[in-house]
Amino acid sequence: MASDRSYRKALPLTEIVAEFRKETGHQFDPRVVDVMLQLIEQEPPQIKAQPQAAGQPVPDVVLSGPRSWAQHMQTIEVLGQQLARATSVADICNRIGETIMALVPHDQCRVLVMNDDRTRLEIAYLRGTDREEYRGVTAQNAAVDVGEGIAGWVAESRRGVVLGDTEHHPKAAHVSGTEVVDESMLAVPVVFEDQILAVIVVLKLGLNQYSLDQLRLLTILANQAAVSMANARLIDRLAAAASIDPLTGLSNRAAFEEAVNTQLLRPQSWGTLLMLDVENLREVNDAYGHRAGDAVLKRIARAIQSSIRSDDRASRWIGDDFAILAPGIDAEQAGLLARRIETGLQSERISIRWGAAEYHGDALTAQDLLAAARKATARKAEDVAA
Repeated sequence: MASDRSYRKALPLTEIVAEFRKETGHQFDPRVVDVMLQLIEQEPPQIKAQPQAAGQPVPDVVLSGPRSWAQHMQTIEVLGQQLARATSVADICNRIGETIMALVPHDQCRVLVMNDDRTRLEIAYLRGTDREEYRGVTAQNAAVDVGEGIAGWVAESRRGVVLGDTEHHPKAAHVSGTEVVDESMLAVPVVFEDQILAVIVVLKLGLNQYSLDQLRLLTILANQAAVSMANARLIDRLAAAASIDPLTGLSNRAAFEEAVNTQLLRPQSWGTLLMLDVENLREVNDAYGHRAGDAVLKRIARAIQSSIRSDDRASRWIGDDFAILAPGIDAEQAGLLARRIETGLQSERISIRWGAAEYHGDALTAQDLLAAARKATARKAEDVAA
């Protein structure tokens, strides 16, 4: 709105403000509009960026004044349109990070997302100007527990900060493997309905490089991200729920068969599908009720999860049948896996039958492979009966 476009001229400030007020609650988040209007009306002080070291480009300066804030709002408007189309947390973090790097002087930008246990902030976005001082920073050593370091403190307190000297802040936690440098920081929480979702951190070499105006700008971007990030997380949870058996926590049949078909389509893929059948579950249900039967199924699921590798995929396939997709092992090795699971169940007097079917990159489908494994399980049961 604040700059000329091919289809219209730049709007005067009065019309921009009127448009903000008109579209609040529709196109714009009311909280963002309130902050922007305050900034436009109060004519903030001039902010000066410090030059970087020789040979490094000088970043764009965040200018003050109503006109420049209107231009920032235009960038945020574009970001809002992009976030409306984003459906993954990773995509949202990338778009937020790229916008921050375009608007705020920086040497590094990080977006740390709260993990599922809500105990740790993990790096979802990490970019910078490739300064030597930050080359030792990785997604692994920049992750922090909630309450640890400045980012963890921001998550815990849910308050944004502008720091002129990060190394000497009482909450500072030095990143292992990096230099001790003079450094400034902006850090803001991403909060939706009183729940912390992420923390945005922007760093620049040198002391006192940031101002409250830039903290306000980063807060606006965090508010813009909050709704989209919450929606993306909801989509992720719904997708996970659609693929998980609610009783055991293993993959359900549809998700498992899709995973098997995907594996079979991989070039030169090979491995084994192991089928497990619980013995006498009907008798348990009849004698002790379905709660007892459900407890048996849960115990088997735990035994499976504690026995398989990270690359394996386990499923409660149907009823009292479980299935395990084990890439890169043959039927003999799959038998060893089945016996490990049996051993884990012996103390609770739970018995299983099992059968295995190998695949070697041939033209099988999930249905073919599952049918072959079930036949192998049935043959083993017949052998025991004989």
